[in-house]
Amino acid sequence: AQGEFHDVPVFDGLRLQFGNRIPGPAILEQVNTTTFVAPEFNVVTDRYANFTLYLKGREDDVNGRVFS
Repeated sequence: AQGEFHDVPVFDGLRLQFGNRIPGPAILEQVNTTTFVAPEFNVVTDRYANFTLYLKGREDDVNGRVFS
């Protein structure tokens, strides 16, 4: 949206564990895919190593689904 380049943290997606939370902007690299987390989003890793992206400020909605 800004038309500019920025440095963002890059994470090894295979090393992320249950409960890890990554604030956007970020990049999650895996062998078969790369996930870009936009600045408006955060991501959390569930117990099955899935990533759930959600809008910042919606943590309560996600916590009930991921950690229950």
